[in-house]
Amino acid sequence: LGLELTVDDADTPLNEVRVWAYAADLTLVAPTGAVVSGVGRERRLDLFPVPDAFGSTWVFVVAEDGLYSVTNAFLWTVRPVNDPPYLEPIADRALHAGTRLVITNQARDVETPPERLRFQIVSPIPPGLQIDATTGRLEWQTTDEWAGRQVELTVEVTDDHTPPGRASRTFHMLRRGSTFTARRCFMCLCSARYTLLMPPEPRCESSL
Repeated sequence: LGLELTVDDADTPLNEVRVWAYAADLTLVAPTGAVVSGVGRERRLDLFPVPDAFGSTWVFVVAEDGLYSVTNAFLWTVRPVNDPPYLEPIADRALHAGTRLVITNQARDVETPPERLRFQIVSPIPPGLQIDATTGRLEWQTTDEWAGRQVELTVEVTDDHTPPGRASRTFHMLRRGSTFTARRCFMCLCSARYTLLMPPEPRCESSL
């Protein structure tokens, strides 16, 4: 809040008149949050509330010339501002097609309890992918049809204010081919186990 102030004094040079201000509720406006600037007749009062604080307080403006002082007061109301939630970064993933992906998303809000935050996917959703709206737990049972493809997902969290505050994170998932192991290599009939990556050709681990 910024207010223009006018100073008058009949028998004192205006440059010698000191003007200062303070709030009755220091939890709403700290002593350093009431700043008076300017010299002479024109002064300015700037008020800065404590971060995340809201409510009403009386503000007192004092002018003094060394002998006398005069005080004016007014009631100032600070309305609450909805701070958006914060969503933790989500790392990119690389996994084999056919495996199950599980991500537990974490979010917080200075004003909203965690159980009142809501999660959703705001990007195109692959078949079978689900996210719990309350906990943020994301699950996806992948299939072979996604082998070699990259998927971009955006997770969003909102609070319960009107309008809601929101935050989002985008991450990528790279689908590798299917993998399985067997007891005996069918390529060279050795006793080594082998790994098959689809769509690439199989290779014997004993030759590596």
